[in-house]
Amino acid sequence: MQCAEFEIRLQDALDRRIDPESDDRLVDHAERCEACRHVVYGQRLLLDGLRVQAEPPCSSHIGHQVLDRLASDSARRTRRRRLVFALAIAVALFVAVLPFARGPRADTATARPSAKVLAIATVPQPPLPKPTMTAGETEEFRLLIRQLLDQVSLRPLEGFESVDRVAGKSIRPLAITFHFAFDTLRRTLPGQGSAEPTHPQARSLRSDAASPII
Repeated sequence: MQCAEFEIRLQDALDRRIDPESDDRLVDHAERCEACRHVVYGQRLLLDGLRVQAEPPCSSHIGHQVLDRLASDSARRTRRRRLVFALAIAVALFVAVLPFARGPRADTATARPSAKVLAIATVPQPPLPKPTMTAGETEEFRLLIRQLLDQVSLRPLEGFESVDRVAGKSIRPLAITFHFAFDTLRRTLPGQGSAEPTHPQARSLRSDAASPII
């Protein structure tokens, strides 16, 4: 007999509450194997202790208590499973409704970059210099405008007479308006306020007398 077979045969004898020394094969192997002999000796001491110990009293309602305990444990496990199932359903519903609850506003806010990102991505541009004119350029511009107005004031309505003769009275108010505008601008310049104002209405009347009636 091998040690593995001895182990199996010894456990079987103990399960049937049989003394290992009553089995000849176990005793024969234990005499030839020192390790198995120590195992048999320990098991014999255990059995001797169990025989000396008194059997504890057993209640007549032990069966009902065991059944009640099993029923309560089963009910507790059932409630636990139901709670876990309800929690899983609630989480699934929350995940399913969350995209609709957020709406397009939340998506737009999410897609829109933050102010910090825009500040980092935007390269600051240096301010453009304001156009300025020097004193010499301002004086040259003023003299140029004054010369232009002097030329226009010398011939206020010569450019409109030929048009007036061709188009009749329809262009005449426009010519008078331009004359008033040039005359007012000329008188606003320094040194031009004392000049004698022109009379576009009289000029217009003279033009009417000279032009043929259409």
